[in-house]
Amino acid sequence: MTQWCFMLTKKLRVIFLKSSGVISTNMMLLLWILAASASHADVFDYPLSASDKRQTEFQKLTAQVRQQGEVAGEFVQQKQLQILAKPIVSSGRFQLSEQQFIWEIEQPFAIGYVFFDQTLVRNMDGEQQTIAPSAEPMLYGFFSFFFSLMNLSEQSLEQFFNVYYLPAEAADKSWQLGLLPKNKSIARSLKQLQVQGVGAQINQVELVEQGGDKTRLTFSYSSSAIDDQVNP
Repeated sequence: MTQWCFMLTKKLRVIFLKSSGVISTNMMLLLWILAASASHADVFDYPLSASDKRQTEFQKLTAQVRQQGEVAGEFVQQKQLQILAKPIVSSGRFQLSEQQFIWEIEQPFAIGYVFFDQTLVRNMDGEQQTIAPSAEPMLYGFFSFFFSLMNLSEQSLEQFFNVYYLPAEAADKSWQLGLLPKNKSIARSLKQLQVQGVGAQINQVELVEQGGDKTRLTFSYSSSAIDDQVNP
């Protein structure tokens, strides 16, 4: 009887130890998942309007953007279509000021655009063409929107989007901006938009369309201005 009780107690101890091991393993797994989730914060969990602190930080950022004046650099655009295995890649240069937005595609073909005073001009094969909003609404909308985005115009963004913002944890770290369209005409084609930047500069923009197609724009900055010949 004593031996049987000892064997039973031993078995219970083994079961308890095994159970404790499972609990410990599960706890460690849960902690790891929580830590991973914390390190990959989703900007759409941080609505701008829900926090006075975030609003203050975003106002500081927009002030920095306005103070930097004219900026110029290069861009790479990757368009990932659902029907294609590889993205369509184009590249070129851009130049932005409070007065105008110049977008010059160099690869795979040369074409330039200038957006100023709500007017869009296309320069192709040495000829300039003014594009009416009604003629090419998607193209006109792209430049009108990006002019507001690159200038981080809070009023213009909030007019058409629900704005989300995750400030940078340090000066050399990236901030994130998330936009969900509240305008029905925009929402028909655009699902969401995410922006990342450091300081006053936007480094990356990713657009997700309702059909699943994605466009990623990556920006690098330089002091070289675009030749005036692309200006209207």
